[in-house]
Amino acid sequence: MKNFFRKYYVIEITPLKFHKFYHFVLTPVNILMTGYMLISMILHPENADAITIVYDLALLACLVLTFIGCFKLRKYAWVAIMAGFALELVYDFAYLVILSGLGANALLFAFSQILWRIVFIILMGIYYIKRQPLFFDPIPYDHVPKELRPDDKKKGK
Repeated sequence: MKNFFRKYYVIEITPLKFHKFYHFVLTPVNILMTGYMLISMILHPENADAITIVYDLALLACLVLTFIGCFKLRKYAWVAIMAGFALELVYDFAYLVILSGLGANALLFAFSQILWRIVFIILMGIYYIKRQPLFFDPIPYDHVPKELRPDDKKKGK
């Protein structure tokens, strides 16, 4: 039973510092960067392509849903986070296929970007898969047996 409550089912005793950083810093920065990319494509349509526009719009939707849903750890926020990761991988592989005809340097650049993104997505995926119960079915803190609760002194009480 003790291990059950260590698997991130209770919001109050789950470490969420990185989640707060992702929610309040990385997600808004990504929203701003994606918005900037969309605006630059509108201002310079000669540089725009349909794949990038669709990717940026879909990514912007995932980021906005993530930002809004993470305030109260809603189910759609977790789905949006995972969908955003999948969308980034699909876009990178499409980018790799498109650049395959442009030469070795462009292909090497695209491949290195995909490798970096895969490492990032694996680490973030592990983090959010472990915390999935917090989004879908969290256990209220008052349902945790008293012997399993952290010290009240640590919580600032």
